Amino acid sequence: MLALIVDDSLTARIMMAYALRELGFEVQEASNGFDALHCLRQGPMPDLMTLDWNMPGLNGGQVLDVLGKEPALKPTKIMIVTSETDMKMVGESMSLGGDEYLMKPYSVEAVAEKLELLGFLTALQTIANGRS
Repeated sequence: MLALIVDDSLTARIMMAYALRELGFEVQEASNGFDALHCLRQGPMPDLMTLDWNMPGLNGGQVLDVLGKEPALKPTKIMIVTSETDMKMVGESMSLGGDEYLMKPYSVEAVAEKLELLGFLTALQTIANGRS
């Protein structure tokens, strides 16, 4: 499975890449929304995109807006990963096309739980990951 990590923070990308590799994903990275759209247009299409909400240039909401207008670019699942805790913002990201929401900071176990909800992992894989 392929994941595209979109975050302007190098540290955040490194942390998410570690978590996703531990869970069996191959990883691509984009440091902003413009780079993310470029990756999606060039292919291959990722199974999962983790998308930061607050980025300079083209933010997560704007990326979702573009994907809504160009559905051929939309990955199978999109997980918003952000430090935003406002429930209104959570609802907005879901209405724009996000499939799940993960608040920073997070653990590999929290990522595994979200991936289970998205259908990428089974409950047994999630439990096994929690024990490792």
